[in-house]
Amino acid sequence: MLAELIDGVVFNVDYSLAPEKPFPNGFNDNYYAVKHVYDHAEAYGIDPKKISVGGDSAGGNYAAAVCLKAREEGTPKIAMQVLIYPAVTQADAMVEGYEWSENFFEKSEEHKDIINGLISLGRPSKLEDNLFLGAYISDKEDIYNPYVSPMLAESHAGLPKAILAGAEFDGLRIHTEFYAKQLQDAGVETTCFRYKGMTHAFIDKLGHVPQAEDLCIEIAKAMRDL
Repeated sequence: MLAELIDGVVFNVDYSLAPEKPFPNGFNDNYYAVKHVYDHAEAYGIDPKKISVGGDSAGGNYAAAVCLKAREEGTPKIAMQVLIYPAVTQADAMVEGYEWSENFFEKSEEHKDIINGLISLGRPSKLEDNLFLGAYISDKEDIYNPYVSPMLAESHAGLPKAILAGAEFDGLRIHTEFYAKQLQDAGVETTCFRYKGMTHAFIDKLGHVPQAEDLCIEIAKAMRDL
């Protein structure tokens, strides 16, 4: 849908997966894929000054981390990052001012049990209690690496323009909105959406929920304006 809305070229990166290929394999795959596109922009018929990167959930983590590395390396040049309910910190790694609490979610008594089951993603936890994260990283200290936990970067200044989108009933909404504030405080042009009534992975429900289509339209508009 994005390709149709922007009349542009879209690349879908097939990156290495853990546990067979733990960090930094998948991260490097994503970074070098974007660099390849940038380095061969003419061959792909694209404008190297208008490249955007984006992803949802773990893909949002990778997109944010790729932007951090691109800034450090000076290449590729990225015009915009689109982070859809991104995971920007891992386990119990956090920075001053960050807080995750169930009190940030409004719950009716009728739906309380359902909502509690939906907001577990993003909740701080001990590394040894997180089987998925334990399969992704080989060294427990990696949770403090900004390429694993972008929230922990020393600075967010100089990063690409950003669109962030969170879902009202998704534990990663707290990640999303805090990271948006980090970017804004660092002087990055940032837009953050909270989609009411939505849960994690709502972008996958394109054609079923209007919020998914609305987000695609917002992203496409921002890309056309680059």
